Amino acid sequence: MTAHTRRDALGALAGASALALPAVAIAAVSPAGDDSELIALAAEIQRLCAQGEEVYAKGIAPFNETVYGFVHSTSGSPEAALDEAFAYSHKVGREAAIKERADIDEQADRLWTRMMAIPASTQAGRAAKVRALLTHVCSEWRGPASDVDNWQIEQVRALLGEFAGMSEEELAAI
Repeated sequence: MTAHTRRDALGALAGASALALPAVAIAAVSPAGDDSELIALAAEIQRLCAQGEEVYAKGIAPFNETVYGFVHSTSGSPEAALDEAFAYSHKVGREAAIKERADIDEQADRLWTRMMAIPASTQAGRAAKVRALLTHVCSEWRGPASDVDNWQIEQVRALLGEFAGMSEEELAAI
């Protein structure tokens, strides 16, 4: 359809604007460069990590010494010692707490994977990723560097590679 008059042209423009309104509304809510999803994911990862630490502190750590005592017992067979350790751990709820903590960690892992698939476009987004990295991925980075496992190193490389604008091939070559 070709506009023959100024009125036809304005009508066509108004119609096209009405069709574009949802896209404009979406852009107004979530402008280019908005890392609100990354910030929300980082907050949820931090919440899950705190929840996991609480489960560990209340349901696992208080019973570790006793469980380890059973496991390292010199009386009886090693199999009997393990049976006693697992029975005790189950009785006091430590086994349930271990499963709960593992489930929480799996949730945080899924969020981390989702977060890593979203490029950060702002300083706030990059900071959110780094916070999640330090909270979830690198939570046990204490002591010598040789104690850091490969999964953590891979995650740090991927994140730093993203910030440096490096491809996977460039990362592999360094």
